[in-house]
Amino acid sequence: MNTVQEKIEGLLIETGRAGILDLIDMMRKSGFFTQPCSGAFHLAKEGGLAEHSLNVFCLMEKLRDVLYPEEIAWESVAVCALLHDLGKCGQFGKPGYIPNMLKGRATKANPNPEPVQSEKKPYLTNPDLLYIDHEIRSI
Repeated sequence: MNTVQEKIEGLLIETGRAGILDLIDMMRKSGFFTQPCSGAFHLAKEGGLAEHSLNVFCLMEKLRDVLYPEEIAWESVAVCALLHDLGKCGQFGKPGYIPNMLKGRATKANPNPEPVQSEKKPYLTNPDLLYIDHEIRSI
């Protein structure tokens, strides 16, 4: 079975859009396929961003087929759905999200505990990024 990354790349290539291979290369290098989708909510896990994007595509494709099968090109649905959160993958080689590591509580038995990743909010927006809303970066 194809991985989420293989499915997304295949769909994007199928659109036949100029420059799509360069875009896919950028997506690979920028972490699109490994980033979480959010810090604490929907698909806050490794690879969540790609999974979310594929889910959006599947829903939009069904809606298009029912509501506007002739008016909206399949390729437009694929590009819009799969790339709508492209700005979440980061910028300038830095990831969009980083693990939210909490200091462990020191005890007599373990005076120097290792940091642990938060369960409630496993990821934080990377503070090293130039602040631009991901909606704007996605354009």
